[in-house]
Amino acid sequence: DSCGVRRAGAMALRSPSSTSRRDLVPRYSPPADSLPPTSQGGFSNGARADVARKTKEEADHLLAKLEKEGVEIDGKITSIIGDGIGRIQADAAR
Repeated sequence: DSCGVRRAGAMALRSPSSTSRRDLVPRYSPPADSLPPTSQGGFSNGARADVARKTKEEADHLLAKLEKEGVEIDGKITSIIGDGIGRIQADAAR
């Protein structure tokens, strides 16, 4: 159909180059406790990094729930979500 969703028992989003959610985003995420404090109190950079980390964790959790319900995440969806997380991480680094 025109939405990219096919129904055959369970809902699935498919493309010829389906990927697993494990391939969704780059796996580099420094642990929050490894971030160096700043000379200006450390809150701003640490808080931003925490937002980026939590956003990625939430996206991974959501994708896991979708897969559990039978939704297959295709390459296009993977790319869109990965780009969004990358933008959040870049904004958090500023």
